Amino acid sequence: MKKLLFLLFGLFVLAGCKKSNEEPKPKTAAETVAGNYTLISFSSTATNGLTVPLPFTYNGTTISGTATATAVVGQDAQIDVKATIKQSGAADVVTEYKGVQLQTAASGYTLMYQGANVGTADGTTLTVSQGGATVTAKK
Repeated sequence: MKKLLFLLFGLFVLAGCKKSNEEPKPKTAAETVAGNYTLISFSSTATNGLTVPLPFTYNGTTISGTATATAVVGQDAQIDVKATIKQSGAADVVTEYKGVQLQTAASGYTLMYQGANVGTADGTTLTVSQGGATVTAKK
């Protein structure tokens, strides 16, 4: 009899649980791209256009870097981007873009800053270009 009462009580509790009919909210463009990235390659006029994998060590000097994309509060398609290139024995080279607009592209997003295309992002890879230099980073 006790087992039957426990079974009925269990069924009553389960029947009383409210089911959520809400669909999960899809991520905004900014939420998709936001995150911490590690630089995986670098190319520039200094490398004659060759892409150098990072981290890279030459003559005891190591070059590596990070990038951060932060969603701007209240903006579904806007991020702030900060890329830092680190070189042992030298000051970090930091490039920041505040208020980057994300525009939907065929594959991911185009990063637009002050009307200029400064890179691309797809949620796992971030590419930023400035003044003949391009860095690529992965989450």
